[in-house]
Amino acid sequence: MTPGTDLGIEGNQLTRKCLTLKGVHNYRPEHLGRALRFLEERADEYPYVELVGETFLLAEIEKAVAAAASGQRVRVAIRPGD
Repeated sequence: MTPGTDLGIEGNQLTRKCLTLKGVHNYRPEHLGRALRFLEERADEYPYVELVGETFLLAEIEKAVAAAASGQRVRVAIRPGD
C-alpha cells in the first residue's frame, strides 16, 4: 500500500476474528529467492494463477502499470518478449 491509502478493515474485525496485522517493509535479495522457492514447491497446492491478471510484454510496460494500478488484480505479469 502507498502512504495515504485506506486499509479498509474495521478494528472490530481484528478483535473478533483474533487477527494479527503485521507490516513488512522491504526485503533482502535472499528473501526473494526463498519466496520463489516457496511458490515453486507449492505451485499445485494454492491457486496462485488466480492472483495474476493479464500478461504483458516488456515493451507494454506502461499498459501493464496502468492495469496493475486499476486494482482489478493483485498482480500483472510481464515477460521480456516473443
